[in-house]
Amino acid sequence: MLETAAMLIPLSAAAQCRLAECYLRTQRPDLAACIYAHLAEIENLDEVSAVDAVRGLLRVDAIGDGVDLGLRSLRRFRENHRLLTLVADGLERSGLGPQAALPLLLQAERLQPKNLQYKIAVIKRLVEAGRRLDAVRRLRAIEVESLDCVASLQRLRLLLAACGEVARAEACHARLAQIEYEAVSSYRPTDEEDADNS
Repeated sequence: MLETAAMLIPLSAAAQCRLAECYLRTQRPDLAACIYAHLAEIENLDEVSAVDAVRGLLRVDAIGDGVDLGLRSLRRFRENHRLLTLVADGLERSGLGPQAALPLLLQAERLQPKNLQYKIAVIKRLVEAGRRLDAVRRLRAIEVESLDCVASLQRLRLLLAACGEVARAEACHARLAQIEYEAVSSYRPTDEEDADNS
């Protein structure tokens, strides 16, 4: 029914992105790919639709089109950290490796300095690019003990181990164990206990 309505009244770019997302969720990636390919041809997509279209193109493995649209969109939306990370992902997936992705990820991290996922992404690419000293310097700036995200702690633990930071990797492991214990029990450390452990 939505497809029929779209033929009678053209859908906005945002609505087309939503329709393509619905196709992806209902296991119809070929239809989603057609919509995303159409969106990639539109010259002046709004910022949100550009991000959604680039993400969609990468999801349907239209890597070249996704990178191309992302780079064109970045000319207009230079400060969009999501576009930067999507293009970085696309460049890496196209076979260019971590060195191609790193400048874009560094720019995204500068725009969102408190975003731990971006910090981890930069560190991972530094390790992959053989820039271990830069990675270690960045790893040491992260306070493992204050983190609550299990996925981030697991990634950090692997990166710390890869960089030979054994004590910090063990601190990640201890923090993960503490989070697990707190999840299965009613125990929560008080502010006094936290101060005593410092």
